[in-house]
Amino acid sequence: PGQTLRFSIPGTEQKSIITNLNIYPNPSKGFLNLQVKTDNVFTEAQLSISTLLGQRILDRKIEIPLSQQIKLNTIKPGMYVLKIVTGKETVSRIIRVE
Repeated sequence: PGQTLRFSIPGTEQKSIITNLNIYPNPSKGFLNLQVKTDNVFTEAQLSISTLLGQRILDRKIEIPLSQQIKLNTIKPGMYVLKIVTGKETVSRIIRVE
């Protein structure tokens, strides 16, 4: 859980903007701490939380680097996809809400 599978096609490698992503506690009981770190790069990104079927639960613009707590107490228990999209990359993690 919480691992990212990354692969690249030779000749298309780009430097990642997001250097570290911490999400805890996972599983969550009503709140989630989110820390997104970069190598001294400030950029806008899109944060979303969706069901495994793709229904968006949360969608907001963020500035990274970021350290924030997200309230999930209105979300039904289950598995969700947390996604952060910058102009050049997408990072996704599976989170569980109890």
